[in-house]
Amino acid sequence: VYFAAKKAKEDGIRIMLTGQGADELFAGYPWYPAIFEKNGREALNESLWNDIKNLYKDTLEREDKITMHHSIELRVP
Repeated sequence: VYFAAKKAKEDGIRIMLTGQGADELFAGYPWYPAIFEKNGREALNESLWNDIKNLYKDTLEREDKITMHHSIELRVP
């Protein structure tokens, strides 16, 4: 993300789009089907909800700081 934001700044881009958050919203990681198969729908829903609640703290905050460093606005799904 750092180098993408740096290059975007050099090219005069002010806004970047990211796909961060889509896997958590749509159960796109490979471990989600495993959770569903092993523990059922309720466990999958709980896992997805926990991942979504922690998404900003775990990922988006870091990427937002990196892009802000380069004066770039980062937009997520």
